[in-house]
Amino acid sequence: MLEAAVRSGDDFASAAQDLVASGRASGGDAGKMRAAGLLPEIDAALEKLEVGEVSPPVRIDEGYAMVQLLGIEFPDDAQAREQVAADARKELEMEALRSLVEELIERHATVNRELVDSLDFHADQPGFESFLEDTRVIAEIEGAESITVGALAQAVSRKLYHGTERAIEAQRLNKRKNEVLNEIVSRRVVQREALLQELDRLPIYRERLAQFEAEQLFMKFVERVIDPDLDIAEQDLLDYLEANSERYSAPEMGRIVGLIFARREDAEAALARMRQGADFQWLAENAAGRLPRDDTGTSFDGRVLVTQSLPEGARKALEGVASGEARIWAESAGRNHLLWVRELIPASPARLDAVREDVAREVVLETRKQAVELYAAKLREASEVEIYAQGEALLEILTRERAAGM
Repeated sequence: MLEAAVRSGDDFASAAQDLVASGRASGGDAGKMRAAGLLPEIDAALEKLEVGEVSPPVRIDEGYAMVQLLGIEFPDDAQAREQVAADARKELEMEALRSLVEELIERHATVNRELVDSLDFHADQPGFESFLEDTRVIAEIEGAESITVGALAQAVSRKLYHGTERAIEAQRLNKRKNEVLNEIVSRRVVQREALLQELDRLPIYRERLAQFEAEQLFMKFVERVIDPDLDIAEQDLLDYLEANSERYSAPEMGRIVGLIFARREDAEAALARMRQGADFQWLAENAAGRLPRDDTGTSFDGRVLVTQSLPEGARKALEGVASGEARIWAESAGRNHLLWVRELIPASPARLDAVREDVAREVVLETRKQAVELYAAKLREASEVEIYAQGEALLEILTRERAAGM
């Protein structure tokens, strides 16, 4: 009836109002709504419309619906716009860099792909260790030292935090060899091009080089003078873990299931029925006003979720909740969640055995920093000393050098 009226030229809003007034339909001006707050069927229909157009009848749970698209607006969010622009610039820069590196590899490098493909780092024979001393050349860089199988194997080994045995078991070495080789070749051809462009003569390069050399000299001093006297006991690790327990704790998690309602009143009615003893599954099948489950936003389907990772509104709605309780989260107009926490798993502190490597690394860095600053204070008292770095700058250097050595 409404479709026929629109086709004959009648105004959609007037014809729809007449049907609503006669009791043969329900609806009205929905106002401004986010796409995420619409029924998927309605959203799909609107995507095909131009402003002012009316959709054909759309099948929904309650029957059929027709909608008119009155306008499209985009939020004026300066911060979001700036972030999008920054992301776009970064992506363009990265794409330009990738293209340049590919061009430089084509210009300055020759890679023996046949030899690379034949290397089986997982094979029992001859075994990964044999590749570490392999002098066969797999890549030649114009004006630079050739890259051998041994150099590649050593670089791959340095990338593996847990050693090569576990990587061999997981069949990861052969995949890593191409990634690592590309990194080495890319770095070498960029260095070659930089020399050809005489970038090494620029003042900023010389400043950075002098800074790098000073840092390397400083680290050698730390390794030979400071590190041998570091004394870290088991209790130091335990004390650090206790002082930073929040960082090393397993976060609070919850097994949460949810229903979405178009109207808050329907969500509150369903919550009231739950508190009167209604089964959640029965509500999922019978509660009035519920919307079909969709894939937008956070999915509350019973899987374990870290509560701190939930949207801010959901976190606030669930503050102080206990296992078995339910709350309502009004995400937006037309999207009201009934969230039932089937199980709440409280945060729990980690045991030292589980985080020993990370804790030990942080304790070593902090102890080393304190030792360096104490030594520097003694030197300042005894003689005139040039300070390369201290405080946070010193910690940054120590952290960076330690990471480079892993």
